[in-house]
Amino acid sequence: MPIDLETAVDAFWVARGRGEFFPAAYLSKLDLDDAYRIQLAMIDRRVAGGERQIGWKVGLTAVAIQEQFGFHEPVFGCILETRPSGHEFGASELIKPGFETEICIRLGRDFDGPATIEAGRRGDPSVFRDHRDAGRHPIADGPRAGG
Repeated sequence: MPIDLETAVDAFWVARGRGEFFPAAYLSKLDLDDAYRIQLAMIDRRVAGGERQIGWKVGLTAVAIQEQFGFHEPVFGCILETRPSGHEFGASELIKPGFETEICIRLGRDFDGPATIEAGRRGDPSVFRDHRDAGRHPIADGPRAGG
């Protein structure tokens, strides 16, 4: 069943303001496209509120992990620059805490794929090109981390 995007984004925004991870009314009701639409609209609101987008994150890149979480492809999310609040979380405030190893790379210019692991290992310049006038292809994963 299609969702009303504006209503859903409002619900997620209100839940975020209350410190809720995910509005209960939407559990098991979103497909992947709906989830991305909500995520991108939330990014727009947060940026409009003064946060700054600094990158994208890709997750679920290993097939074994995709299978564990019921996905058939990697997922992406936005990385926002935030200011530390100084708040220290108690164990009871955390939702299924976990740790992952992450690699962060800052590129000196926009990335233009497709790229392969082999091309990256070779340092193949054909996977990069200066395209300031082109749109950016979002690649990242924030869904598991609350995006």
